[in-house]
Amino acid sequence: MARIYKLIENIEGRKRFSRYNPKYIITRIFEHLIKSIKGEIVSEYMLPNGQILSLPVGHALPFILARFPKYAENLKELANECGIKYHNNFSIIDIGANVGDSVLIIDKNQAKIYCIEGDDFYYKFLELNTIKRKNVVRFNCFIGAPENNNGNYEVIRTNGSASLLLTSTVKKHSWKTLSVLTENVAPDIKLVKIDTDGFDGFIIKESIEWLEKFKPILFFEFDPLLLKIQNFNPLEIFELLKKCGYIKLLFYEKDGRFMEDVKIIDTERLTFLTSYFDSSKNGKKNTYSDVCAFSESDNDIYLKMKDKNI
Repeated sequence: MARIYKLIENIEGRKRFSRYNPKYIITRIFEHLIKSIKGEIVSEYMLPNGQILSLPVGHALPFILARFPKYAENLKELANECGIKYHNNFSIIDIGANVGDSVLIIDKNQAKIYCIEGDDFYYKFLELNTIKRKNVVRFNCFIGAPENNNGNYEVIRTNGSASLLLTSTVKKHSWKTLSVLTENVAPDIKLVKIDTDGFDGFIIKESIEWLEKFKPILFFEFDPLLLKIQNFNPLEIFELLKKCGYIKLLFYEKDGRFMEDVKIIDTERLTFLTSYFDSSKNGKKNTYSDVCAFSESDNDIYLKMKDKNI
């Protein structure tokens, strides 16, 4: 399996070629075949930084990294800048940690990393990939259950990600709040990453008092279509962050490339970007942005990240 991943990586790493090129067709066939495999068959994949990651066969990450070599480099840069500013005396929260790939990509043993993954299937891989890292603390729970539904969600797994779908059937999941999980360590947390396939809005809303108090740098997936599927208004995220004291945003394309910086008070621009990344409006599939939000206290890191990408 590792050889197949390497073959795809080598093909994808070359210059763009026509979709009618045989190499392109073969690559897509391999990709669809591997993604169609279900179950707990484990494959090992070497990340660009040399770290070995155990994955369930069919996980999309190897294909994403093959197509987009800069994927998650922005998150790694953020962690590095936090390390410089806080002399590596800081903590990170990873909500929607999946198999622990962000931990290995960041590869920062000096920082304490709190990984939160509610899906039991991916939590097993999270344990497998981080069990030897003493700086990693794992929580098998979900964050941000909306009020009045008792957390009745079904976990839907697709190509290496897990999303929550509201159901009338009672489902037993463990739900926690950031306030409870970080009761004794919250002041040390300087970076929070959220990647939960449309549940990001509820997590931010549930954590609004915590975010207002501690104002860590917030790095989250912004997928307007998935947010709307969860009955969450995408633009509400920015209103919530504005109330918490966040003032500046950096938008990245899904492949990790920097797009632009936006002030959180610029409602007109945020409305445009919401439509731009909304797959139900732009006619494209699977479009989303990674957004990084900063308060005034981290303006120095904001400027460094902005300068690196201009």
